[in-house]
Amino acid sequence: EKQGQSNFKSKAMICKVLHFITVIALVIVVVMRILSKTNYMSVTMFMLSIYLLLFAVFSTLAELGVGNYRITFYSLNFTWGKALAYFCIGWLEVCSGAIDENHFLWLSIIDIYFGIYLFVASVILMIFFVLWRADEAEYVKQQLELWDAERKKKDQAQIEMKEANA
Repeated sequence: EKQGQSNFKSKAMICKVLHFITVIALVIVVVMRILSKTNYMSVTMFMLSIYLLLFAVFSTLAELGVGNYRITFYSLNFTWGKALAYFCIGWLEVCSGAIDENHFLWLSIIDIYFGIYLFVASVILMIFFVLWRADEAEYVKQQLELWDAERKKKDQAQIEMKEANA
């Protein structure tokens, strides 16, 4: 089983790299949306930009294990969780295109292509889930236990420091 976990570390790194590439692309799309006047043609387009930025930030914090984000966004610890999130965001991107017969809306084209990328990424992650689900579940469990142990040590150190200063 230890061998399976060490093998899964490299597989987890593949998923992590795919996730960071996706987040970087997501931030680029958000910046292009914010710089485009098309983004301000409707509240929906603007709110989608805010949502995409928040997802990029929170999913990165969860991936890096900052704070309680790994627990708050628990499903993002798994390939199926990322796949579901990418699929839903891809669907929002493809379906959010603003329509205005008077202007060429290049932002809609970018949204559609990025949405297609997210669909492809979600399919890849679902394939990974099917192939690696047993190893992944154990790996995530161990990672969360390690994270919890580290957090408890930090909490205990803070308590001891307060008691020493009191």
